[in-house]
Amino acid sequence: MRVSPVIHTIKPSVSSLKSQTVRSDVGQLWRLPTVVAETGISKTEIYRKMKAGTFPTPIKLGIRAVAWSSYAVQDWVKSVINGGAQ
Repeated sequence: MRVSPVIHTIKPSVSSLKSQTVRSDVGQLWRLPTVVAETGISKTEIYRKMKAGTFPTPIKLGIRAVAWSSYAVQDWVKSVINGGAQ
């Protein structure tokens, strides 16, 4: 006698299909080329400003990899536009 496998199909409920928006504390993680493009300043100037404490510091991703919070960079740009940090 041969037994065939039983296959169950699970249909997701309607509530699980709804789009969920989750806001993280950092937004997207931007690598240096994106930060340069978004701010309009050079990588050298970004590191000068970080050393002076006037630019957001990056998040360490690995031994040689860092990224910046998109929210932090955007907030910095807004503060420059409003006459804050230079």
